[in-house]
Amino acid sequence: MGERFFRFERFDSWKRAIEFADKMFEVADRLPQRYQFSLGEQLRRAALSVANNLAEGSGRDNPKEERYFYEIAKGSVYEVVNLLVLIGKQGYLSREEYKVFYDEGDELAAMISGAIKSTYHWSDGLMVSWSEVASQVSLEFRDHLTT
Repeated sequence: MGERFFRFERFDSWKRAIEFADKMFEVADRLPQRYQFSLGEQLRRAALSVANNLAEGSGRDNPKEERYFYEIAKGSVYEVVNLLVLIGKQGYLSREEYKVFYDEGDELAAMISGAIKSTYHWSDGLMVSWSEVASQVSLEFRDHLTT
């Protein structure tokens, strides 16, 4: 029999989220004791939430439920970045580290946005009608002719 995987194990976003969480654990572990149960623990939980929600969402059969968990994962990336700002303001994260982590978080959020978009279907009523498309194309064509 071939190797078996859970669906989420094939997601680049999940793999990236695991790496991101590992780095956030390192940041949290460096914090002084007085910040371990406030900033440190919250950073760990938020970072774990990204990968956990990607995994849980991938196990849902309903696209709306799947999307819900992916949206939580994306929100958790934002929470991590916010916590990094606070940690930096306390002097425990350099600007250079912050920039690296910010960029990684931004890339991860973009990947999760792609996963969210992949859950939408025609039945969700989110696709524009052909008449809306035709109207927009007509306006763009008209504007092109008049400029």
